[in-house]
Amino acid sequence: MSTGSIFPLAVGNRWDFLTFRFDSLANVTSVRRDSILIVGDTVVNGVQWFCGPDSYLKSAYRSSAKGILTRIFTARSDGKEALMLKYPAKVGDVFGYPVSVLEGQTISFTDTLDVCTVKCTDTLIFVPAGQFQCYLYQIRFLWPAGYSELFLSPSHGWIKMDDYFMSKGGVPKYVSTSRRAESILVK
Repeated sequence: MSTGSIFPLAVGNRWDFLTFRFDSLANVTSVRRDSILIVGDTVVNGVQWFCGPDSYLKSAYRSSAKGILTRIFTARSDGKEALMLKYPAKVGDVFGYPVSVLEGQTISFTDTLDVCTVKCTDTLIFVPAGQFQCYLYQIRFLWPAGYSELFLSPSHGWIKMDDYFMSKGGVPKYVSTSRRAESILVK
């Protein structure tokens, strides 16, 4: 597979999705259009960061030799960056997935709550936008109990994501949402 970025970051890059929501019997309850959009960038200490639409946390992202890093840019942030997606990666790689936390008056990331495992590096995914060879990242959440399966294709980015919530017995209860790419890198 390509050794480019697992999630290409550039101002104007946009990924369009159909997002499906399901009930506990796996019946589709709604379908909506969704997008991920890179709307701007900033340079801090000589490092370029890319931003989505404004959010409360003002998160930004950048590519590095480790993979995709994230950082919160607010006056209350501790200014530390966290690994969001390891790339390149190999099957079985495990790393803490960053979750924002408020400690006193400071917003920071912790990577001790949720865990990400690289499950596959060459799975073939079919979506309305086409066929893509993807990395499969499984992110296990402490709360709510469950996990997401995130499929990303090198040099194309986000292709598909499925969210699962757990029943009381710890077995996947149902897929709550599924996002499938209609098109990628729409400029």
